Amino acid sequence: MHFGSSEFSSLDIFVENKSNRERRLRMGNCKECEIWDVCHGGCMGHAKFLTGDIYESDKEFCYLLSGVIKTCMSKGYNPPKRHRA
Repeated sequence: MHFGSSEFSSLDIFVENKSNRERRLRMGNCKECEIWDVCHGGCMGHAKFLTGDIYESDKEFCYLLSGVIKTCMSKGYNPPKRHRA
């Protein structure tokens, strides 16, 4: 399986990069994010397209999803929370 970039050259590499990316985002850009359990930093491929770096958040997705979630929360919906070990 080949996705056109070394970061996505195999499923194993993709899964490892996704895990590393989520860990970095939770310690950095997304540390205080209220919707992390829904978003997880957005699309890794789109982040690469926008910033040239898979370890950045997908800012367009963040902006869109946070607006939708905040609107829903203002109407009484609360996003699901995952239990962290």
